[in-house]
Amino acid sequence: MIEETLNVARSQIGQKEVPKGSNRGPMVTQYQRVTGYTFDVPWCLCFLYWCAEQAARNLGSSNPLLRTGDCDTILRWGRERDIVFTEPKVGDFGLVMASETDATHIFVVEKITGAKMTTIEGNTNNDGSREGYAVLRRSRNLAPRYRYLRWSALAEAPTKTYSLSVNGQSLGEVQAIRGVTRAPVRTTAVAMGIGNAEIAWDDEGQGVAIRGKLLPSAVLLKDGVSLVPLRELVTFVGTVLNKPFNITVAGTSISVNG
Repeated sequence: MIEETLNVARSQIGQKEVPKGSNRGPMVTQYQRVTGYTFDVPWCLCFLYWCAEQAARNLGSSNPLLRTGDCDTILRWGRERDIVFTEPKVGDFGLVMASETDATHIFVVEKITGAKMTTIEGNTNNDGSREGYAVLRRSRNLAPRYRYLRWSALAEAPTKTYSLSVNGQSLGEVQAIRGVTRAPVRTTAVAMGIGNAEIAWDDEGQGVAIRGKLLPSAVLLKDGVSLVPLRELVTFVGTVLNKPFNITVAGTSISVNG
């Protein structure tokens, strides 16, 4: 997962804002949208989340990162999980700290050589500004002002397989990765009572829409099938249908009934 994320990040080197200084552009907008933003925002973390999301899709895996574009938020999230360090490893997300609680920029560590590290970062320029305009490879000195989010500790967690049924209909096997079970959107929603024609991909929101409402979950595409966290999907469809559903886990079986 870490190496694939680095490969994705390398493929984006040279992407720029259009126009310069606008926090907009064909790829910049994609980085922002997959992180949940529908407006132009500083995008250094949006870029890295997008890279991890693409890597997860390439590997048929799940993105363990918190879906956010806010550096302070992901710093707090990392500390809650005890994965923030003062020394880097390749693949870490490095946070530039203004203080112990204020992270102003983020990058991914590509290589470490002596007292220097090579990074790939978005929303930067050759001077390393957090208000930059491009995805660039940069060289940084190791320094006390950085903190490192070691998300590889989450990416390497094991998976578990369950059989899923919805309203008595067997939908086959689903996988739980780090405690999150992802289910196929279309077959699950249809089994819950949504019409097949009421499910569509929303290009603007970069997600799945059900009855015209955007599902607020990052979509994992595996073998042409859109997968999202089961509990989030069940809650969302239940709200759309105005009908309560229950999830029951027994051994290696998961049942959804409503």
